[in-house]
Amino acid sequence: MDIYMICILFLSLHQLVGGISGTTNTEMPTKIYIGVMLEDPTQKEQDIVELATKQINEGKDILTNITFSYDLKLLKSADTYEVLSEVCSWIEDNITALVSSATCETNLAIQSIAEEYNIPHFAVPKDKCPIEKNNSFTVSIRPSFEHQNVMLFEIIKRLEWIKVCIFYDSDIAFRNVEDMLTEASNKNYYLEVVLFRLEKNKTGELDTVSSLDLANKSSIKKMIVFCNTMNSLKLLQRAANHGMASGNYKWIVTTQMSRDEVRPLTEYPKGEVVPTESFDEVRDELNFFNYSDTGIMTLLRHEMLIKTEPKEFVEAWRSLHPQLNYDTNQTVITPSPLGDIQVTAAYLYDAVRFVATAMDQQVKQSWDNPTKNKCLRRKKDIWETGSKLMCTVRSMKPVPGLTGLINLTKSDENNYVAMEVLTIQRTANILSSAKVGTWDPANGVNLTGRLFVFKNSFPPNKTLRIVTIEEAPFVVKEDTVDGPRHTGFCIELIKKIAEDLDFKYQIYDVPDKQYGVKEGDGTWNGLIGEVYYDRADIALAGMIINSDREEVIDFTKPYMNYGVGILMKKPQEQHNVFAFLDPLAWTVWFSILAALFVVGILVYVLDRLSPYSSYRSSDRSPDVDDFNFRNSMWFAFASCMQQGGDNTPISISGRILSAAWWMFALIIIATYTANLAAFLTVTRMENPINSLEDLAYQKKISYGTINGSSLQKYFEKRKHTGIYEIMWSYMNSDEHLPENSPWVESDKAGYNRVSEGGYAFFWDAPILDYIKQAECDLMTVGKPFNLKGYGIATAQGSPYRDKMSMAILKLQEDGELEDMRKKWFERESSCSDDPANLARNANANEIGLSKIAGAFYILMMGIVLSFVVVGIEHMTSNKYKGKKRNNFDNKYESDWREVRPRNNGIMKNSPHIVVRNDDSVVLSPLRPKAWNTSINTESAC
Repeated sequence: MDIYMICILFLSLHQLVGGISGTTNTEMPTKIYIGVMLEDPTQKEQDIVELATKQINEGKDILTNITFSYDLKLLKSADTYEVLSEVCSWIEDNITALVSSATCETNLAIQSIAEEYNIPHFAVPKDKCPIEKNNSFTVSIRPSFEHQNVMLFEIIKRLEWIKVCIFYDSDIAFRNVEDMLTEASNKNYYLEVVLFRLEKNKTGELDTVSSLDLANKSSIKKMIVFCNTMNSLKLLQRAANHGMASGNYKWIVTTQMSRDEVRPLTEYPKGEVVPTESFDEVRDELNFFNYSDTGIMTLLRHEMLIKTEPKEFVEAWRSLHPQLNYDTNQTVITPSPLGDIQVTAAYLYDAVRFVATAMDQQVKQSWDNPTKNKCLRRKKDIWETGSKLMCTVRSMKPVPGLTGLINLTKSDENNYVAMEVLTIQRTANILSSAKVGTWDPANGVNLTGRLFVFKNSFPPNKTLRIVTIEEAPFVVKEDTVDGPRHTGFCIELIKKIAEDLDFKYQIYDVPDKQYGVKEGDGTWNGLIGEVYYDRADIALAGMIINSDREEVIDFTKPYMNYGVGILMKKPQEQHNVFAFLDPLAWTVWFSILAALFVVGILVYVLDRLSPYSSYRSSDRSPDVDDFNFRNSMWFAFASCMQQGGDNTPISISGRILSAAWWMFALIIIATYTANLAAFLTVTRMENPINSLEDLAYQKKISYGTINGSSLQKYFEKRKHTGIYEIMWSYMNSDEHLPENSPWVESDKAGYNRVSEGGYAFFWDAPILDYIKQAECDLMTVGKPFNLKGYGIATAQGSPYRDKMSMAILKLQEDGELEDMRKKWFERESSCSDDPANLARNANANEIGLSKIAGAFYILMMGIVLSFVVVGIEHMTSNKYKGKKRNNFDNKYESDWREVRPRNNGIMKNSPHIVVRNDDSVVLSPLRPKAWNTSINTESAC
């Protein structure tokens, strides 16, 4: 016989005995006193108990003319000794019931004392905690946690998942995981599970990165979350950053037990799509959906319907969720799908009201006040009304509460359970959910829609509104006989996409001529604002994809890569008539000249020192002075010019030096020749700015970009980082006059200011490359930075994004995007120094006279110098010749005296040949001389 039948029998006998005797105990209490124990509670849990008690005392429906009061005990953690001490003190104070909201360890301690002294115990457990079957004095106002775990298993089985990753954040959550796996095992369902426990790091923050990294590296794409609301949101946000919010990833979130900060709620009729509050209010919650495919997350939770009647319930909900708008004609209000509703506090409110309702019914039947007891005393006075009260509890009709009906008939746990299955999506910047199923213990899962699926197609017969901004070559506005017409790269792109996806469109210009940034009041202007505020379906322009814009709108796949370039005015070309000297540095030229003098001197010295040189030759040849100082210097110079000298050294030492000098000259001339062509054919312009760093560390040239643009925000965000700190400080310094401000109002204003000189303009590199093809006095410097991409903007959750992304990918694969890029960006340049024009021009590589005029100057200088020298030679030649003749005659006389034989001065074989002092041989004049008449005749004879 179950306890329900025992209670019915007990009540029947009580009424029968009372009828026979004709008397019943009708003593009405003036005060009912209960004990409330809360473990690690929130302030709202404490406040809701006070509010429930206040409403009972002020109301006229429950415990009329009876004061209902409570004593509150707070526990920081589960401490069995402390729990027993507190409950024993309540027993000595004659309490009539216990209400607790605690963990299982605390609840079990309270259960033991409640059973011992017949004190009714109404629990709101914070985790799974069994109630002893033989204990008839403890009931759970909160439904069993096993219901949600059973529901989750049925969903997994319906989806046929066999491999899942499970994330949990506490021991309580782990017990729920165990229950779900036990249910799968009992049903002989094979499920492969990888568990990840989320712990806090040293800074106290929840560490989700390491777990997500491991999950991302695995091949499992099915994810289940057993965390409180706050931790679930953090996990989902980080998962989006790991690329786990799209594609084949599927998420099931089981959350409704959090005691953290309250999230805003919103109103919606039961069973309909649930729009949440505005995007700005819950932006931090929705980062997961900024990167996710719609319908990627399914939420399993208790169905919470906030009724607007009676007024006590509305007052209670207002205390729990003051953000909620209750001024509505709807009969129920439902929390947002990602809202953190105060479930524990709501069940506490229901527990206090349920206790008061049960006591109200018991007082009307019979009542006697509790007897005074002391713990640990052998003899106990049993409070019989406690048993009667528990029978009343189990025989009561379901009692309405904040969380729904409280029904303890035939059960120790509230058996009123209503679970719902929600699929979450985001459409046009509004987070919404569709209720696609329910669950109850009797019928199990009842799915009314498909999980993880939302319609994502173009609405039929709709003309898309496309907003754009003029900026060549992406969008060009032309005047025609039929009115203004848009052309350009983006216009051709959307035309091809429309042909592929079969839709119509209308294009209009953005009124404020801005791409779109966030204003100081939080609103968005430009193209972004037009899409965000639903004035346009698509924004089409050369618009970059960045994180700020991704917070409020979606972008398609990039159709072109992007980088920031630097546009400057070309420096004036410098003409150098001595350009042929540029291949070698001045230090090299001076070193060669010094080597020339040194080698010339060494040739002279070696010729004088070597015994085998021409100078020391024994035959005293006529070439004895070929390597005097003047001839040695000429030999070194002529060899360097690869012309050779008049003679070469005949000594081995001299020839070694000459060979080394010739090798040196060969290397130098070959190096010079190889570089001369490049230096003469390449136009060299002196430009002090060649990179972003060069621009930052100088003050002569100002720099900036368009005021209020995303590029300005880019510099502002990095104003405390490296080189950007210097640049941002310079661009915002007070030293700039209004007319010299680094910020310009438009791209055209930036181009014009660069043309005036003294200014560098930051803008999109593809556009700057396009501009410089027509503006021949402009150029780009350095490598592009801040590399990103261009995309088409749509509203968040728009059905157009994915379809257009697929169309863009097809155009890329077919090569059509590249053809379009060449068509619109690589136009024929009109600049003569453009590389393409230089390649086409046959005379482009000719060397002009201005580059080698210095060679002609040197030739003219040589000619002039040679004539000056020949004049000097004529001026000194007569004196030199007279002196030379005298020296010559003296040498003749010396030759006759020293060399001529005694026999009348005539040599033996050639009486007219005379040897000079310098060992040269000359012919003496054949002049007859008078013979000496005093000849020794004796000798002659």
